[in-house]
Amino acid sequence: MLRSTTLSLLFAALALASPLATPIEVEPRQTAPLPTLYVSEFYAFMADNTVEGAQSNLSFRVTDLRSDHFSSAICEIPNTYFHLYAISALFDYCGERENGWMYSFNEGGLTVRKGWYEG
Repeated sequence: MLRSTTLSLLFAALALASPLATPIEVEPRQTAPLPTLYVSEFYAFMADNTVEGAQSNLSFRVTDLRSDHFSSAICEIPNTYFHLYAISALFDYCGERENGWMYSFNEGGLTVRKGWYEG
């Protein structure tokens, strides 16, 4: 009898000392903000340069979702015999240069930039 009482007290003490028995304060989750620039309708085809007549091309739409800066552009490389990485390794403009959209496409992925003017 003494042994079962001792074990009961021991288990009760362990339960009180357990981190699971103490209330845990949970921080409220933060909602992720909307992305500033949104890429959609992405399509890239890199032709095998050993296949005669095969051509590469790239096309996507980029949109600035902020209501006070909203704009959109279609960026594209039309059919070409050159490798896409060779053509777009440096930043190139999407559409009209005045809209400020630029992109670079290389082995590391797609990078999009939007320029702006102040004043």
